[in-house]
Amino acid sequence: MVEIQKELLPPHAILSYSEKDIRIQNEYYTHTTMVTQAEIYNTQSILSPQSLNQDSFKSINLEGIEVIIIGHSGTFAEISFELRQAFATQQVGIEVMNLGAACRTFNILLSEGRGVLGVFVVA
Repeated sequence: MVEIQKELLPPHAILSYSEKDIRIQNEYYTHTTMVTQAEIYNTQSILSPQSLNQDSFKSINLEGIEVIIIGHSGTFAEISFELRQAFATQQVGIEVMNLGAACRTFNILLSEGRGVLGVFVVA
């Protein structure tokens, strides 16, 4: 378990992570979770970054989102061209990275007040 320094982190910042879970506040999430500055969405049906599609984001409030950070515990993952294109037309960037990098990047963008959606795929 990797602990992230807790100095003045926003309420939905990732406090720790492992390949099997992430921790936000005092809650451990052991399945795919989407997180914004205002909300935490349980999305258990998403098992890998490759399984993401436009329907995966239907229940998510994307107003004000500038970038989507997708973190996963695998070595490499890519999302569909169609999904990238759909968000590009809305001027929303998508980045896919390993879970640790995604947690750290998400926390930095969150602390800067940026419109970020974190998608953390854990199993």
